[in-house]
Amino acid sequence: MTRRCLTNALLLASLMACLAARPGAAAGREPVVDPYYARRQAALHGESPLAADDDPEAVEATDESELAQPTAYDKYYMARAQEPGTATVMEAAPPAEYLDQGIVDEQPIYDDATYDTAAYDDNGCAGSNTCNGSADCGCGACGAHEGKYLSDFFACPKRFFGMGGGGTDLYSSVLWTDAQRQYHAWVGIDYLNFWAKGNALPPLVTTSPLGTSQSDAGVLGESTTQILFGNNRVNTGNRPGGRIQFGYWLAEGEFLALDGHYYALESESTNYSRSSSFSPANANSIILARPFFNAALDIQDSLVLAYPDFIAGGLSTDLSGSVNVSTSSDIQSAGFGLRHLLFVDFYKDHRSFLTGGYRFFKLDEDLSIAHRISPDGGIFLPGTFFDSYDNFNTTNQFHGGYVGYLHDIRRGRWSLQTNLQIAMGNMRQIVDIQGQQVIYDGISTTTSEGGLLTKPSNIGRHAFDKFCVIPEIETKLGLQILPGVRATFGYNFTYVSRVVRPGNEVDLVVNPNQSQQQIVGPARPEVKYNPTDLWLQGFTTGVEFRF
Repeated sequence: MTRRCLTNALLLASLMACLAARPGAAAGREPVVDPYYARRQAALHGESPLAADDDPEAVEATDESELAQPTAYDKYYMARAQEPGTATVMEAAPPAEYLDQGIVDEQPIYDDATYDTAAYDDNGCAGSNTCNGSADCGCGACGAHEGKYLSDFFACPKRFFGMGGGGTDLYSSVLWTDAQRQYHAWVGIDYLNFWAKGNALPPLVTTSPLGTSQSDAGVLGESTTQILFGNNRVNTGNRPGGRIQFGYWLAEGEFLALDGHYYALESESTNYSRSSSFSPANANSIILARPFFNAALDIQDSLVLAYPDFIAGGLSTDLSGSVNVSTSSDIQSAGFGLRHLLFVDFYKDHRSFLTGGYRFFKLDEDLSIAHRISPDGGIFLPGTFFDSYDNFNTTNQFHGGYVGYLHDIRRGRWSLQTNLQIAMGNMRQIVDIQGQQVIYDGISTTTSEGGLLTKPSNIGRHAFDKFCVIPEIETKLGLQILPGVRATFGYNFTYVSRVVRPGNEVDLVVNPNQSQQQIVGPARPEVKYNPTDLWLQGFTTGVEFRF
């Protein structure tokens, strides 16, 4: 109490000396009351801040023309001081420039023995900043301990859930306390659970009922033909992954920062395998075929893999066959840039940033189709087999720049961050088609380029450069579990305007009459270059560390 009276006396003496020395006072001009200064001073000395309005001569400031407009710091400080149940001590000492200008009192007044503050407090907790586990205490009673004691952090339920009418619970103005604590860097680690638009495949494996004629077996368009695999989208399941986000503030007060991210999703794959034997036949034996359109004959056709009593060279043979299809998809992304403060409101605890920088995105996908035909009898020697392999691999690699808008809102220990970005740049698209056929006639092995859907007409590596746009939106809910640790849960949606995918590059129109030396008839299959779009979305769960 003695210390407070002494401080009041010194302040009053200093104020009178300053007023006496001002030109406005010497000239006899009417003094002007600065309401921000008056209320702040009243609150700092344990009085109701509203009392200053009843006493116009409580504080003489300066000539009205010389009166400075209140800063964001002033508005924030005074808004807090006007709220009932609010301890008026800031989480940190005022900046030096405010002390020099006489805008705020020197220091908050602490009772070192109890670490309590002198505050305007009407919540029945007797001005104490210690909650003592009471569920009824107000946020003013919880006080401003600058995060020094974790027991105080969890003691007040109203603080834990971000409730209460006061403004001085530990995280009711997180943005201000963050700036004052001078956090320089952050690292976020997230677990991702995403889904992506599936890869569309054409019909790749078919069957027909036993007894279907050899010429109609597995042929698309026939009423009895059933598609065993293909004609749908694959790799539509969830894709776990991981992400790291990081940043470093270049300017004190969190005005300008470097930031970046990298994430990768676990490879998503789909596999199909089927075999059928008619030598000997069993209850699971079915007709197997691979459909295509025969450009040489201009009809729907199929390559029969398994069939009983197949006629070849005028003789009958039982065909046993197998087919294996596999497809995979890999996604990764990275970015690095700057975020610049556009707007901040410390009292309402929200701020906005302009972001921009470099963006990278990559999509790798693969489709492989392999089959084996094993004839038994007829014109074929024992051990004869026909192997074929088709592979379609696509790579999409984006390099470009992005601009964005990031908005951050805090309410007590809770936060909501929304990040909007749009990247524009070049998408390097590569379609790599390979195929091979191996024939063993019982005596020797012959290898040639090209399988069923891969021929000299489309085999090779084909590259394209196209303009691409990648908009992205992410919203993230956060809960401050410790002063420098925040748990987060969010949702992300990303759209890619142009990618090539292996299913779209499969051409079912085939001219069998071609070799590496010549093509007799249409040059099919061809490189289709059929780009499409891609979307991915999912949930993020993680933790962010600030230090």
